[in-house]
Amino acid sequence: MVYIEGRSRSIFSRPGTKQNSFVINFGNAMGINNTRILLHDRPVVSSNDIYVTPFRIGAVDWSCLHDSLQVKVEEDELSYALVYFRPNAKKRSDRDIPLDLHNKLVEALSKELGIPVKTFNGSESFEEQRELFSRAKIFVGPHGAGFANLVFTSNPIPAVELLTPQIGDRLWQMLGAHSFRHPLPWWPVLVKSFSDEEAILGQAVSVAKKAYLYHYQGRDDELAGSQD
Repeated sequence: MVYIEGRSRSIFSRPGTKQNSFVINFGNAMGINNTRILLHDRPVVSSNDIYVTPFRIGAVDWSCLHDSLQVKVEEDELSYALVYFRPNAKKRSDRDIPLDLHNKLVEALSKELGIPVKTFNGSESFEEQRELFSRAKIFVGPHGAGFANLVFTSNPIPAVELLTPQIGDRLWQMLGAHSFRHPLPWWPVLVKSFSDEEAILGQAVSVAKKAYLYHYQGRDDELAGSQD
């Protein structure tokens, strides 16, 4: 996806893809009229007009998206942990956490962090996703495109990314997290598989708690008793 900066700002997206509805929603959120969203199988380049998200040492710069799409929320308005679950785990067991294990993870995080835990599964509307991410205090989940929704945050919340040896070279930090105006605290957790209950309920929950306490300690009254 590319878009033009300036008076003729536009978005180009390949036709017939499932992402087109989100391309349109993202464009609208950035103030781009539908008439300027072109479905084309190749980007149309106009000299000196087109902005292409640059690659730096294999990393994508998302600062333009973050500037346009973040939802301004004060830190004291953040109220829950958000956990990433993709409902097609049976089809992609190598990429997704099974539902029963996800439910156990939600329960464990709620107990350890002492705050409500909500689930993000990708079926939410565009505006629901913006609202959901904008008020999260921490985001936890397996590596996946869902992490891109952190462009909606205006606060540098901890992001706990679960990785397996098979996808350990696709670090989300290198896919854009470093480029936010407020670099997000990134906490990677390597597990054998997303079905490894011992590692996810043990190591992953432990890292999430450490990330949460480290980030909010001394700035959040609700943590006062957790250090006794």
